[in-house]
Amino acid sequence: MTVPHQDQRHKTRNGHPAAAQSPGPGNLAALRVHEQTVLGWLLSPANHAEAEERVRDLSIRHLVEPAHREIFGSILAHVGAPNLALLVTADLATADAHRSVKALPGGIAAYLSDCKDYADLYGTREFAFHVRQVKDAYVRRRRLELHSQAARALEEDNLQAYDAALANMQHLDADAEPAEDPGSARDRALQRAIGDAAAGRYLAMLAEEILRTRARREARQFVDAELADVSPLELPVSLTDLLGEDDEQDSWRMSGLWPSGARILLAAGAKSGKTTTVGNVVRCLADGDRFLGIADVEPVAPGRTVAVLDYEMPRAKVRGWLRDQRIRNTDAVLVWTERGRAGRFDTRDRAARVLWVERLRTANVSVWVIDCLSPVLSALGIDENNNTEVGAVLDGINTIAAEAGIDDVLLIHHMGHGAERSRGASRLIGWPDVNWKLTRQRDEKDPSAEPDPNATRYFSAYGRDVDVREGRLVFESESRHLTYMEGGRKQDDDTVALGKLLVFVRDHPGLGTRGLQEGAAALLGSRDTVRKALKAATAKGYVVAADAPRNGLQHTISALGRGQILALSSVPVSDAEFLAGPRGNVVCDCGYYITSAAFEAGARSCIECLKAVPA
Repeated sequence: MTVPHQDQRHKTRNGHPAAAQSPGPGNLAALRVHEQTVLGWLLSPANHAEAEERVRDLSIRHLVEPAHREIFGSILAHVGAPNLALLVTADLATADAHRSVKALPGGIAAYLSDCKDYADLYGTREFAFHVRQVKDAYVRRRRLELHSQAARALEEDNLQAYDAALANMQHLDADAEPAEDPGSARDRALQRAIGDAAAGRYLAMLAEEILRTRARREARQFVDAELADVSPLELPVSLTDLLGEDDEQDSWRMSGLWPSGARILLAAGAKSGKTTTVGNVVRCLADGDRFLGIADVEPVAPGRTVAVLDYEMPRAKVRGWLRDQRIRNTDAVLVWTERGRAGRFDTRDRAARVLWVERLRTANVSVWVIDCLSPVLSALGIDENNNTEVGAVLDGINTIAAEAGIDDVLLIHHMGHGAERSRGASRLIGWPDVNWKLTRQRDEKDPSAEPDPNATRYFSAYGRDVDVREGRLVFESESRHLTYMEGGRKQDDDTVALGKLLVFVRDHPGLGTRGLQEGAAALLGSRDTVRKALKAATAKGYVVAADAPRNGLQHTISALGRGQILALSSVPVSDAEFLAGPRGNVVCDCGYYITSAAFEAGARSCIECLKAVPA
């Protein structure tokens, strides 16, 4: 320890004696100084006569520092003996001394010297003051401990321990009696009485709050027990047995777009056609129509239903838009129009889940369509960027679907302003098995601007075993039916190869698989490219493969395939031109169609040939 020089010890900045500037009780560092001062006073040879009497003013338990307790214990053992400081030093300098003593800076002898310096610095006449500070600090610590013990006893219904803690608090004042004048003693007695009364009120309030909290917890446990699923858990299967099971054939709700038993997230920009797309989904699931003209659909089984939970549109709008779809099997579709009541769809809440499970199970729902997530998050006060909160809602949807026996779920969500992905938490990207995306053509000069309401719409899909390139959506206004048209905002090699294959099949009808591979390899670049393009074309219905003699196949182009040639091989066509199909016999030298509008405008080559012309 560094102490003031001998000539400086008893002076302060204001010139008053240092003894009047003793450290206060406000912190642990000050308390250590009080304890060191007491120990130094007892060890001082000048106080040898009084030390044996005054040492009784303190107890080992009053000290907060473990090393100070060891020092005081040694003082108690040797008090009254000559050379007390030397005996205590020898007592604590042994190898088996407590680790707190061994950790003292400079060793025990230097530390005891520091303690005596503190006693000299703050004056021997203030010994009683320092003892009182040490004992009062102990009383405060002990009172907090007893309060905690009483609180734990109440929580555990241990009345005996609670009474013991109160009794111990009543005996604490004996450790804090100061040697003061009668007036000061009366003041401290009054302060203690006020403190005890406050402590009594605190404990009463604490007991009441504990009982209230316990009642709420037990009530929640009681309700959860009523609602809990008590069905037995399935037994695990060994890996040996699992690998021995027959592999199931891949099954699809919508071929190439929606695997059976999947969770689908449709992310759509503002006014990009998500409600129209949902209507097309519902129609195809009910009637078995091809979705977007390219995907075979497994409709819901007889007796099963498609459930639409709509939180966005008024009831009249929902009715009108679904009527336009001309759904034939209307009994297979159930609709909840819940606009303005999204707060009731709190999938985090067990009671709400049980309610929806009962509704959906009673309706025998096979496919569940939720349009859309944003109103639900808003009504529940959930930040859509919070992965934990959004994840809890998504997990609740999974739980409801599983308990209600629902096979497939389609969840609709908004894209952010100017974005190309689902708005909000990244959990929305990882939750679905497949992501569908609806976008609008943007202004190339100002990509951040909101797209024109009449701008072209595009659809794409990716996920587990799903990879559908971005393509244009053609809208038939009377029925609100959508058709997927090859070629997105950026055309890729696969799309170009598909277009060339369709032209070859159109001009060489009836060829088998081998004949197509050999004949079109030069045009597409390789037999592998032909195989890949042919697989995509037949899956989407652009090419029809009919049985031929000797177990072969004959390939011809379909009307939809001719329309795709029109879309891929000219300047952009309108929805009406695509739906009407190619007119006349205006073709490029390469075999691609040229639209009549482009031909009349002077075009004599298709867009692909124009791209190949050097600038």
